[in-house]
Parts: sequence; structure tokens; C-alpha cells
Amino acid sequence: MSQAYANGLVEVCRGELVESCHTGAIAVVGSDGELLYAVGDVERPVYARSALKPFQAISFIESGAYEHFGFAPKHLAIACGSHNGERQHTETADEMLSRIGLADEHLHCHGHPPYHVESYEDIIRTGGTFRHVHNNCSGKHAAMLAQCVHRKYTVDDYHLITHPLQQEVLHTLAELTDVPAEQIHVGIDGCGLPTHALPLQRIALAYARLADPGGLADKRQNTLNVIAAAMTSHPEMVGGTGAFCTDLMTAMQGSVVGKIGAEGFYGLSLRERSIGVAIKVFDGSERGLYPAVVEVLDQLGVLSAEQKAALADYHHPKNRNRQNLDVGDIRPVFSLQKQGGEA
Repeated sequence: MSQAYANGLVEVCRGELVESCHTGAIAVVGSDGELLYAVGDVERPVYARSALKPFQAISFIESGAYEHFGFAPKHLAIACGSHNGERQHTETADEMLSRIGLADEHLHCHGHPPYHVESYEDIIRTGGTFRHVHNNCSGKHAAMLAQCVHRKYTVDDYHLITHPLQQEVLHTLAELTDVPAEQIHVGIDGCGLPTHALPLQRIALAYARLADPGGLADKRQNTLNVIAAAMTSHPEMVGGTGAFCTDLMTAMQGSVVGKIGAEGFYGLSLRERSIGVAIKVFDGSERGLYPAVVEVLDQLGVLSAEQKAALADYHHPKNRNRQNLDVGDIRPVFSLQKQGGEA
């Protein structure tokens, strides 16, 4: 039995009744800036959190640091990622720091337990400690430090919004979203770096330009193409074992870039359609987020039968109790509302 909720994206059912509902907003934008589809208020400013990492990494390439230190696509992918803290991730972050002559303690993000359960348990069993590279944002921080070393910026205050690196990031976001820098809300992210809030529609525009940067300057086109290629060729560095971003990009075989942001945010670049998508679940829940992401792809007609099957557990997960019994469904209930243009 379905119930109507304003801006309801995903319903959680127990038996035949809707027990709760995740509300939110969705913007689907073309690379020309046209709003193609929408659900809810797409002009509402929201923090995209880690979903902005692909764009925060632009100066990593354009500063020359990426090439100067001989970094590879896997290093760029982890700079754009929110990783699980597995050995493959910590070793890659350590390698980045070693190349620039810095160490774990230079990362402002500080450590936290790995999201990957086996990696967490291994540290506990061996009496280890949670290092800064275990932080899911350590790749982004290492990339920023690389820029500071290359450009001879100070490294002890790179996390401050007044630092020249963070000002570059801010103005790059302004360029990609067509929002003046002074109108972008700036807060402090979980990892201690500045985080930016913009209208949902404008974040979708940035993802559309990541999908198809053809209207931008040649240097920026190349940068965005390199970022998209790195993320889709090394999805394991963007998330890790069992992470949605990794499983999504693996299933989509290079046609889609996907990046999660904390508190129920997701960004998508549909590379074959020149489309960007921004999704915000207002209660910040991942439970409501993943079904909404896959449903958007389904409604846009970009999923093959094999891809739908690979993502089925994210699309229509079961509501299970402590005995692992199926007690209900978790299901998307929205319809993308066409706004204009061709998708």
C-alpha cells in the first residue's frame, strides 16, 4: 500500500504498509546547461560534500603536479575517491606522499577506522593504529599536498579557505557551475577541508561537463576527460570492495562516472548522453540514495538487462530484520519530470 509524500523518492515498506519515506530532489542537466528533468526543488543550495572531489582534483592536473611527480591514473582516481581504507588504498596514498617528500602526519584529514570491515579487524588483531591514510579522503589530501609542494605553497595550512590552493578550487567550481564564487556557500567538511554548497541544478551542470566538456577551453576539456577516464578505469580506487561507486562504475563499463557525497548526495556523469545528474536525499540516508541513483539511470534508459541485474540489489533492496528475514521492500517511487530539451 503506497502513500503519497511530498518529494518522496524512496519508500520503505514493512509488510503491506509504507513505514517511512526518503524525500529529496533530483536534477538532470545537459552539458549545454539546460535542465532536462527534475524532481523537487533543484534550486535549493546543498552541500555536495565528497561528490565534488572530481572537480577539486582539476588543479591537481592543471597545476602540473600530476605530471611532475609521475602520478598514474590510479593516483588520480583515489584523489577523486572516498575509499574504504583497504591496503590497496593506504599503499597508494603512502606512495603519493613518498613521491612528494611528505609523510602521513602531513595529511590534515587525520585517521579513522577503515570502512572495509576486514581491514578494520586486521588492524585490531595486529595491534595497529588508524593512520591518516586510512581516512577515506586521504587521496584528495595527498593530491592537494602534491600541488603545494610543486607550486611552493605552504603545506601546514593547505586546509584553510584562505590558502591559495583552496581559492583556486573555489574559483574552478565557480567556472564549472556558472555560479559566482562569492555566492558559493563554504563550510568545513568531515576531513577538515572547505566544502561547498551550490544549487542542485548547478552541481548537475558540473557533472554534465564532466560527461561532455566540449564547450570548454581545450585545457579544461583535456583535464575533465583525464579525470573521467581515471575514475572509470580504476573504480576500485574511488570506493573499494563492496562500495556502491565501485560496483556502479564496474557495471557501467566506462559509460558512467558516479561519486557519492556524505549526507545523501550523489553525482552522475552519463558520458554517452552528455548528461549530468545530482541527487540529494534530505535525511542524508544511503538507504534511500542507492535505489534512487539506479532508478534515475533506469528511467533515463541507459541500463542494459545485464547492468540492471548487476545493480538489482542496490535498486530494489529488501527490508530485512535481525534474523535476516525479508519483511518488506525498499522501492523508488518517483518519476522524473521532463522540463525541456532532448535527453
